[in-house]
Amino acid sequence: MIKFFLKKLKALLCVSCVIFACIAFTACYSVFSGGTGGTVVDAESNANPKTGIANVDIYAYTSSSDRDVDYNRWSKGTKAQPFSPQAEYYGHTSTGNDGSWSISKLIWKENAFKSSFGKDADYTKIYLIFYHEDYGCQKEERIIMSDNSSDYSVTEMTSIVKRTSITLNFIDAKNQEQTNQPVFVEVTVPQNTDTASDLADKVYSQTITGSGSLTIRYPRYKTEEGVSGLSTYTNTGIENTPTVFVNYYQAREADFVEWKGCKNGQEDGDYSFYTNEIGYGEGKKGVERSVLNSPYTFNFYGKSIKHALPAVSGTVGDTSSAESDGIHLFLKGVDADGAFTVDYGETYTTTQARGNNGNQTHGYFSGLGGSSHFWMDSSYTGRYSSTKVQLQKEDGTVLKEFLLRSDKDSEVLTIN
Repeated sequence: MIKFFLKKLKALLCVSCVIFACIAFTACYSVFSGGTGGTVVDAESNANPKTGIANVDIYAYTSSSDRDVDYNRWSKGTKAQPFSPQAEYYGHTSTGNDGSWSISKLIWKENAFKSSFGKDADYTKIYLIFYHEDYGCQKEERIIMSDNSSDYSVTEMTSIVKRTSITLNFIDAKNQEQTNQPVFVEVTVPQNTDTASDLADKVYSQTITGSGSLTIRYPRYKTEEGVSGLSTYTNTGIENTPTVFVNYYQAREADFVEWKGCKNGQEDGDYSFYTNEIGYGEGKKGVERSVLNSPYTFNFYGKSIKHALPAVSGTVGDTSSAESDGIHLFLKGVDADGAFTVDYGETYTTTQARGNNGNQTHGYFSGLGGSSHFWMDSSYTGRYSSTKVQLQKEDGTVLKEFLLRSDKDSEVLTIN
């Protein structure tokens, strides 16, 4: 019986010891919290102080291994890929317009015997990642104190992309002046480098009448190389001069296409229209241009396929004789078969006064052609189109056969 009692007592004592040990062990740990912050600036800024970077994401870890795993996951890809943390615990904030940021409360647990100030206070090292799509990923570490927001320091980041402002001028080949047509433009900008060849192009679009500007984004360096065994990247120092592709055509909202892009034939006289077969047109990449500096200006040419007829006027017959008045005239254009069946107006010759001294011109006519009439031509290769017309009398007699050009507003005839 005594043996049994002693055995039970021993078991109870063992359980009590375990419970006491657990309570004592737990009581030895304290939970602390602290914060930190600072400013993120552009390392290449010439301002004093340097210009802050807005919208930088800051991730704060209490574990260096968690931070490094997340950082390495990003850096093993390409710098164009967004950073996406996977750790279970981290603090997060982002910079304001001036580049400033703060994280007010990061929590950690420490054994009271190891804490520098016992249960009342402690400090710890935190591990940071700074990320911005234009500046890439950068890591840092710092010491923070419990119940304190400390170490407000400046972090410098260097851009890994370039933003270039390009001006697009759309010139009408007919008169070498900016067109008044609204032009829908798409600029395709490759994002690939020599070491990242699987990145999607960026496409910028805008409707421009005459001239307009937009800002494009592309990788800053032609080659970036990962350093073996380290979570960092270096570059060759060779800056990128990308080839962009400009696709342009009359704005989408237009009910009828009247204007298309063409080649710039200032040297060889070739102003023929671009076609889908040579890489131009909706769904195609477009005209190639190299971006060599910033800002940059490109001129693109286009031509009408719908052409307003010039106004036709002049005289018929003896201008000093009244017999030249009252002749019924018709202006005829060619149809698809080349026959002169298209009506461009009719009129009668009449007398026109010359000055205020009573002099008169007989056989004068006007009112033929003009902007209410037009012809279509989508295959001409020069700066302007022309169409063949005839000035006829009522009985079909051809008084004159001649060409009207799309770069002229009027044509004056003298028919004896």
